[in-house]
Amino acid sequence: MKKQSKGGRAALVICIILALLILTPVAAVLFYGNAKLDKIQFTDGTREVEGVVDPENKTVIAQNKVMTSVKDSLPEIEIVEATVEVRVEETVTNILMIVTDEESEQLTDDSHVKSISLISKDKDGNTMKTIAIDGSIGVKVLEGSHAGEYDRLSNTYVYGGEALLKKQVQEAFRVQVDQFVRINEVTLTNAIEEFSTASLGEINQLADKYLAQIRTDFSKGDVAQILTQIPSIIASAGEDTFSSMEIPLEGWTTGANDQLLYAMDFEQLASQLQDYIYGESEK
Repeated sequence: MKKQSKGGRAALVICIILALLILTPVAAVLFYGNAKLDKIQFTDGTREVEGVVDPENKTVIAQNKVMTSVKDSLPEIEIVEATVEVRVEETVTNILMIVTDEESEQLTDDSHVKSISLISKDKDGNTMKTIAIDGSIGVKVLEGSHAGEYDRLSNTYVYGGEALLKKQVQEAFRVQVDQFVRINEVTLTNAIEEFSTASLGEINQLADKYLAQIRTDFSKGDVAQILTQIPSIIASAGEDTFSSMEIPLEGWTTGANDQLLYAMDFEQLASQLQDYIYGESEK
C-alpha cells in the first residue's frame, strides 16, 4: 500500500482544520457551550425508501468516464472477497467520512457520493490516519433490492443511505467502522476556507452555519469525549501525527447493469489495511 506523509506546514494546517470540522469545531463548543451540538443532524443513517442512481448526475457521469478509460490501463480480473475476520481494536476509532455532491450547502437525500475516506484515530489522541477509498470499487451489495449484485461502493449510499455504505466498507475491508460523518463538498470547501481565517468572534456564527450541515451517527457523548483529545493532537502535531494512503486500484470488471467497476482482491487488501491502521498483528 502506498503511504504518504502529511509533512509541511500547509498540509498540517489543512489536517487540523479537517479534524476540527469533522469532529465539530472544538473552539465553538469550548467558548459557546454544548448547545452548539444540538445543531448537528444526529441520525442512524438508515433510509426509509431505497434510492435510485441517476444516470444524468454529474458525479455518476464523471465516474463512468473514468471507468471507461481504465480498460486501457488495468487488466480485467475477478473480485476476490475477504474471508479474514473484521479486526477490532479498542484503542482505535475508525470514522467514515462521506462527502456528497449537492450543489448547495443543504444536505439532501437525492445526492450521490463525491468521495469516501476512512479516518482512523487512536484513542490516546496521538495519531490520525486517512485512507482514500474510490467510490467505483466493486462490492457485493448487502441489503435491499440489489442485494447480492456487484455494484459500485458509492451506489450503496444511494440505495441505503450512510448506514448501508458504512456496513459495506466494514464488510469489504474488514476493519470496524465505528461512526460516519457526512458533509457535502460545497460546505466542506467553504468551511475550510472560512474557519482557517476566522477570528474568535466569528467562530460562533460560523459554528451555527456549518454544524447544521453535518450529519452523523456520533452521539453527543462520543463528540464530547473526542473533543477532549483534540488539544493533544494539535499540541503533538508533526509529520508522524498525520498520515494518509490511497488504496491501489488493481483491475476492472463488469457489475450490475454492465457498469464498470474496480475489481479488488479484498483478501489481500484487508490484511494490508488492517496492518496499516492497527499495526502488524502477531502471526
